[in-house]
Amino acid sequence: MAKIKIIPFLRHVRSDSSRHVILYKRGVARRSGRGLAFWFLPLSSSVMEIPIDDREVPSLFHARSRDFQDVTTQGAITYRVTNAEALASRVDFTIDSWTGEYLERPLERLADVFVQQPQRIGAEYVTTTPVRQALSEGQREIRTRLETILRADEALAMMGLEVVAVEITSVAPGP
Repeated sequence: MAKIKIIPFLRHVRSDSSRHVILYKRGVARRSGRGLAFWFLPLSSSVMEIPIDDREVPSLFHARSRDFQDVTTQGAITYRVTNAEALASRVDFTIDSWTGEYLERPLERLADVFVQQPQRIGAEYVTTTPVRQALSEGQREIRTRLETILRADEALAMMGLEVVAVEITSVAPGP
């Protein structure tokens, strides 16, 4: 989270090196970079702060196998921001000029991107596979499919996101 120092009519923002900060004035990016610190006028400026370190999103979904058995899959997807400006144009990372906290919930929105697609991909595998096969080779097969599809996804690349790792920790039958 950015640290904001308040002086009447002026603000000073300082961020960590794991954050990319963008200052917009009149709709144009005036400053952009990692770990910046600068003064700005809050009435005519907008500041965005995008985390560029690796982020992990847990993944949990349920599906019914080809032989109608419930299967639960757990795992995690690790991603990072490769192009902060592209991501800032798609997701609102604007911070409050008083507190330095996000005005919206951009990290939750990014997590949704990495929760929905793995659920769909994993469910496609589980629903076409018998339960015994899903339990014996499901971890490896689902992980391989997720890595292949997510790393080749052009929409994620256009957003400025990259999948670092995919881990499936368990594929378990329902009771």
